[in-house]
Amino acid sequence: MRLFLKAADFFSYTLFRLTKYSYYVLAQCRVIIKNHGHPSRTEIPITEQATLRRNEETKPVLAVINNHFPALSGTFIYREVLGLRDKGIEIRTFSIRRPNPREVSGATRKLMDTTTYILPIRIRILFKAVWHFVLLNPLTILRLILLLLSRKYERPVKDRIRTMFHLIEGIYFSELILKTSHVTHIHAHYASHPATVAMTASPILLSVVANHLSLSFNFFSIRCL
Repeated sequence: MRLFLKAADFFSYTLFRLTKYSYYVLAQCRVIIKNHGHPSRTEIPITEQATLRRNEETKPVLAVINNHFPALSGTFIYREVLGLRDKGIEIRTFSIRRPNPREVSGATRKLMDTTTYILPIRIRILFKAVWHFVLLNPLTILRLILLLLSRKYERPVKDRIRTMFHLIEGIYFSELILKTSHVTHIHAHYASHPATVAMTASPILLSVVANHLSLSFNFFSIRCL
């Protein structure tokens, strides 16, 4: 069994590297074709052009994603959110799960009204996400699958299956981000479930920038404590 898992890891990693280089070559060919055989005409990458264009029109918006928000176990998180909002920074809060209202303090219960929750997943939005990201950008999704499967896990089978569910949540989360205007940065507290969802959404949203020039999304960050 161990030999089979090692062989599967080696095969998935090799396939991921081949797909990565193939995707890069195809992207460069597309740029050359668009510029009529002169790649030097595009001095600024497409993603940076979209970022510069959108940043000139509006202030950046920070999206914060957590496992439970607001939560009594993470008082420093919502205090940071409230503090940044007091300084004039626009923040959109997302949470994978909705906390029990009886376990939330009265002072922070109003944050539940302004937070977008991923679970339970709404089928209509999931179908739109599949159309936008899976069918229109299959190479990006394939790269993500290979990347997630090629990582090392303590429980190779169980953790990989769970990570595939996180991938679905990341695709769904990307659609929610598209509905939120002018989000430029995603921040995830803790290097755990929310970080995997944010890491999954990052290349998906960047592919939308490259194809449609309609979103000024840059990258995501993780806070490890």
